[in-house]
Amino acid sequence: MFSLYLALNQVNLIIFDECQHATGDNQYAALMNNHYDQCSAKPRVLGLTASISIKKIQAKDLEKISKELEKTYR
Repeated sequence: MFSLYLALNQVNLIIFDECQHATGDNQYAALMNNHYDQCSAKPRVLGLTASISIKKIQAKDLEKISKELEKTYR
């Protein structure tokens, strides 16, 4: 198996599929929370999802959940 490691400032675009999973200690959230802000040349972020949340949510909570994801992905 081939492994390739890049510094985050060498990346132009990060695409997160199933981005609704970026909560708690998820790897997506860890990348954004632990590394993204320290990067001098921040890559653009594209988050893709078919469902806004991994939990069943009420329509009244949709805006709150989407704001939390926006905060994670900046």
